[in-house]
Amino acid sequence: MCFTLGVGLYSSRISLNVLGFEDYGLYDLVTGVVMVFSFLQSSLMVTSTRFFNLALSENNNSHLKDVFGSALYLHRQFALLLFLASETLGIWFLNYRLNISDTKLLEANILFQFSTLSLMFLVTQIPYQSIILAREKMLAFAYISVLEALLKLLVPVALIWVGNIQYKVAIYGGLVFSVGVIIRLIYRNYCRNEFQETRTTAVGNKDIVKKMRTFFGWDLYKKFSEILLVQGVKVNLNLFYGVIINSSVAIANQAQGGIAAFVNNFTSAIRPQTTQSFVTKEFKKLNAIIDQGTRIGFFLLYVVCVPVIFNAEFVFSLWLGNVPGFAVEFFKLGICAVLISVITYPVLMTIEASEKMKWMSFTCGTLNIIGLIAGYYLLKAGYPETTPFIIKIIIEAVFFVFYVLYLKKVVYYQFQIRHFLLKVILRIATVVICSVTLLYWFNNAVLDAESFFRLILNFAICLFTTVLLGFRKAEINYGFNLIILKLRQKR
Repeated sequence: MCFTLGVGLYSSRISLNVLGFEDYGLYDLVTGVVMVFSFLQSSLMVTSTRFFNLALSENNNSHLKDVFGSALYLHRQFALLLFLASETLGIWFLNYRLNISDTKLLEANILFQFSTLSLMFLVTQIPYQSIILAREKMLAFAYISVLEALLKLLVPVALIWVGNIQYKVAIYGGLVFSVGVIIRLIYRNYCRNEFQETRTTAVGNKDIVKKMRTFFGWDLYKKFSEILLVQGVKVNLNLFYGVIINSSVAIANQAQGGIAAFVNNFTSAIRPQTTQSFVTKEFKKLNAIIDQGTRIGFFLLYVVCVPVIFNAEFVFSLWLGNVPGFAVEFFKLGICAVLISVITYPVLMTIEASEKMKWMSFTCGTLNIIGLIAGYYLLKAGYPETTPFIIKIIIEAVFFVFYVLYLKKVVYYQFQIRHFLLKVILRIATVVICSVTLLYWFNNAVLDAESFFRLILNFAICLFTTVLLGFRKAEINYGFNLIILKLRQKR
């Protein structure tokens, strides 16, 4: 993951230098219009992984093969639906609603077509990704992710090699699409070689498809609102400040997404265990997963993020050289929102393991849409550019409270809120308060100038306080013993 993160961030730096602020902002804006329709992708991933986990828990290979064939059938249907939506609503919005100069409009439309095709390949790739996650083949998933990061690094390098050409952004989008096709073929070939259930055609079992569509429908509204909020922030800022500010949003999102990928991989690893524990009613194991998953997921992100937040100007200048305005501010606020949201992941995964998602999806989805509308009118009223990101932080805090109460009252009555708050959230709060206070004092009283040395010391302080205050004694001992064992094995 460290390697993938480093390659991804370096790739962003090269892309920004090759395209420039305006073209990089245009790329992020146009692909963002297509990504509005990718809300289906996120819901389909959750749906596929859940049904694969259920089939694996039954230990019935024939049924698992039927589930996979139904998933392929369903995903191809939705890929076609996304194509139609993009070519109608997407084209209209791109040409008549976004703030794009006439000289860039043709190039934006070409890029839009490549982005639409990329999304279709991404959707049809989901069943293969989901079965890898359900079977917990994380090493294969990691190798393919590394290869994808390296191929995406070659895209801006190729543009440097060809020099100054016309329609550079459109060509960039075409090369990214080519990478998507290659990765799609790799996922398919790996799965067909390793997993017998994937050697089937896209034929849907009527009963399975009906169940998958029902579950998918419950999650659809919430996922649509999430992607609408993320992409809507870009559109709102574009409407009031132009395409230049979209480069700042793109850079902030790239850095934020790269760091958050640490936790996404961790949560993907515990999702199968969460689903199977809930389905088989192993509540003691499920409680342990929620407890440890919440703390470890948060601390993984926290230890990486907090030193970067305290040294953001230095890190961004080191990374990009020339930093777009507001990129640092957007990044800091975005990371705060992610830190709050990561606390809810294991709780949310438990809710998704059940079939009681209707009111959760409706409530959270509506709140996201309200946040988007509020951001538009506040920007229109003259509030600063950071307003939509502050709204996102508030929404994530409300989600946390809602998810915990919903899990207890509707889904999982055995869930102990008091234990969760005292043993998990209080421990997290203690780490945050102590480490931030210590870092603030150190950076002001001891070493006030941002530098690489201060960044390393901040990381060490954050890691020390997290290990000391965030983990139980038995967990610390287990971690040290595991490290010693690994070191001995390498000798």
